[in-house]
Amino acid sequence: MKIIDICENFSALGCLKQYYEKNNIKNYTIFALEMHLSIGDIKNNHLGFLEKLYQKYYDYNYTYNYNDILKEISNNITNHTVIRIWSSKKNDDDYMLLLFLCNFLKDRINTINIVFSSDYNELQYSINFLDYKKVNDVLKYEKKLSKDEIETYAKKWNKLVEINSELRTLENGEVKSKKIF
Repeated sequence: MKIIDICENFSALGCLKQYYEKNNIKNYTIFALEMHLSIGDIKNNHLGFLEKLYQKYYDYNYTYNYNDILKEISNNITNHTVIRIWSSKKNDDDYMLLLFLCNFLKDRINTINIVFSSDYNELQYSINFLDYKKVNDVLKYEKKLSKDEIETYAKKWNKLVEINSELRTLENGEVKSKKIF
């Protein structure tokens, strides 16, 4: 069995990488998909939106292309692959990534597991804020998603794409679409 870990950003990736290395775990595969899915156009050209956003507000050329990472994830999937998504019920971008990935992967893979850092500790906003020494404790909350759960998350994503609001937030466990101004 091959496990591919997917998290929302590079801080989380660093935490997982440190956990694997300190525990002498070899042959791990981790991808960070820093897509910022809680903000901006997710229907048409989200990368273009991010490039404009970073240039305007941060005077920074956004060069990260998550489409390359998605291709690499797809290329790494075999019949014996398990995708493990690190998410949170408290972090907008973590949760949006879960919805997106369930939609993206639903016809590509049989097994998707989810680890909600907020199930470990309700104040654990995201795995970003986790000490690598606690990863094993959080892994106790790993859960295999049923086909119905994957489909439900995928449908939630598709509804968000259809609405395509400027902003998406998590409020009391539900995604809310909002205008920025």
